[in-house]
Amino acid sequence: MAVTWVAWHVSTMFNAVARSCRLPKRSGKKASKLGQGVSGTPLTKPGGLVAVKDVDISVWQYQPQDPKLMWRLLDALSDDVQMSGAMRGTRVSAWFRAAGLENVSAITTLAERRQPLKPVEREYVRNNLEFLSGLARTRDLSEADHRQWKAIGEEPERLICDPNFCYREMWVLSLGTASKG
Repeated sequence: MAVTWVAWHVSTMFNAVARSCRLPKRSGKKASKLGQGVSGTPLTKPGGLVAVKDVDISVWQYQPQDPKLMWRLLDALSDDVQMSGAMRGTRVSAWFRAAGLENVSAITTLAERRQPLKPVEREYVRNNLEFLSGLARTRDLSEADHRQWKAIGEEPERLICDPNFCYREMWVLSLGTASKG
């Protein structure tokens, strides 16, 4: 499968930057296309820096909700391509190495949102909770988990407005240089 890069651009700091990308799913094959654009042409010159910033939802938390509720849902979604793809952020550097990039490193950033939330943050969290609630309806979860996710989906503001509300997500910036030869 070819790599599809979205929103990459040349900057003064990096030779190639990808904000979001679709990477090949683990298939046992070497990810030989990593570092190439959609057309198969190199993203960067030999020795150039390639950077990919990707989310990893494995640390998603919506406190004061019990974090195990989220973990059980993520476990039930492990066969879902979209959701498992959103847990790949920490694996990108391994794919860089497998593709032959050199000097590979990763920088992880934990983002946390607490009260008071800005309107855009509220909307983002509300949309996430409604989305997750909908996914929960389609999965084999305990009756108690289904009830909790249903309640969250019907009234996300109840959780969001809690004075102890805290939302966490993680982003990983993977860096590597293209081989010079």
